[in-house]
Amino acid sequence: MSHRKTVIPYYNKWIETFPTIHALAAADIEAVNQRWKGLGYYPRAARLLAAAKKVVNEFDGEFPSDAASMEKVLPGVGRYTAGAVCSIVYNEQTPAVDGNVQRLFSRLLALHAPLKGHNSKEPLDIIWKAAHKLVDGCSDAGALNQALIELGSTVCKPANASCSICPFERGCAARQLSQVCYEYSCLA
Repeated sequence: MSHRKTVIPYYNKWIETFPTIHALAAADIEAVNQRWKGLGYYPRAARLLAAAKKVVNEFDGEFPSDAASMEKVLPGVGRYTAGAVCSIVYNEQTPAVDGNVQRLFSRLLALHAPLKGHNSKEPLDIIWKAAHKLVDGCSDAGALNQALIELGSTVCKPANASCSICPFERGCAARQLSQVCYEYSCLA
């Protein structure tokens, strides 16, 4: 069973219980945890409840419409989530860089550096800057972000990437390096 098929029943039950931000904000943590049961990582549910309460109580039920504000004021909302929501919902020209997009850009740019841990700030900054340049001036940043996430998930996979069907194959620095190494028997 795919990840999506596993989560859909949970999502449907969540929406039945909390159909609006106001319904969620009126709930208590026990009700939220009960509906979250089975998804794991319960602090996420608590932050979701705290964010709903903040949106309802401090922003009259309206989410901040720009990524910087959303990330700053809503508990549990990080850079990726703020970028995804604001680009898709508000068409803000802001990137949404998840793990799939990190992998995609690290290959496109041939960044051979850790993307997690104490030495990851600089390569991640490079990736976010490149993603910003890509969405800057884009008429549908949300669609572009969704496409990049999907491309990283289905084509530029962690193992057995499908380079031959990637729209970035010709400009991919990692692909070019691997072909050069193959020609000179580095990988033989």
